[in-house]
Amino acid sequence: MPPSTRIGADGQHAGTSTSRGVGRAPALSSRGLPPFETYPAIVIENVTPEIDGGHWPAKRVVGDSVEVQADIFKEGHELLTARVLYRAVEQRDWSEAPMQQALNDRWSGRFSVDRNTRYLYTVQAFTDVYGSWRADLQKRLAAQQDPASELLEGLKLVEQAAERADADDAGRLQGYVDRWRAALDQGESGKREAVELAISADLGDIMDRWPDRADATRYRRELELTVDRLQARFASWYEIFPRSQGTDPTRSATLREAETRIPAIASMGFDTLYMTPIHPIGRTNRKGPNNTLVAGPNDPGSP
Repeated sequence: MPPSTRIGADGQHAGTSTSRGVGRAPALSSRGLPPFETYPAIVIENVTPEIDGGHWPAKRVVGDSVEVQADIFKEGHELLTARVLYRAVEQRDWSEAPMQQALNDRWSGRFSVDRNTRYLYTVQAFTDVYGSWRADLQKRLAAQQDPASELLEGLKLVEQAAERADADDAGRLQGYVDRWRAALDQGESGKREAVELAISADLGDIMDRWPDRADATRYRRELELTVDRLQARFASWYEIFPRSQGTDPTRSATLREAETRIPAIASMGFDTLYMTPIHPIGRTNRKGPNNTLVAGPNDPGSP
């Protein structure tokens, strides 16, 4: 009989033996198997903007609206909801902006940047528990099925949201709970009122503010965004020699005299003024008049 191979706990060969009868397959340890990755139930991928796998920051300027997109999906038929999470690096708390499903699994959201600093941003997604329940309820109604058990389930979801909400929204949700329960207590005659409460736009808006995030999943990276001043995107530069901006050709002009030229320069459409080095500029490699390489002690020098 051919020898059978035994695999040790470390995945290495532990020896051979010869057995009689039916041969048995090697007992492989999990350590001997190739590595594999596990993925969350909700997948977030292909996030943009993301430069070189997040190694480099995206760039915007103050006042920009930053669009973030991602492919987001999960197994099953439940609905999803997604948020863009963002904050300036000096802030501790994250702000969030809603994302909308654009086409197939592509989602898009926006946030505005209002300061000259660095931001961090990422994407979070989770099951839209109430939205999924409401969609199922409407399917049952369309099929003329009895929604009694679904209405009890939805009532529980609203009660749970009231526990998560702030004081104002908790009070409003409790009002819906009381009316909903009172409608169900009326039996068949109250089901229509309970359904109208369940699918009302106002209740939906409140529930969206306090979702169940039990399966919330974040994108694996926090991406960086550098926010510059507007002039960093585009500027029209005008270069001047301050000493040449005066009205007396026998002497170098002062900075005060050069300042009087600014309105005329701005009127030509320039928004950035670049001033060359101011006299004296030093002694090393000092240049003389007309860019000569030899400068006298009284020459103003040229950069």
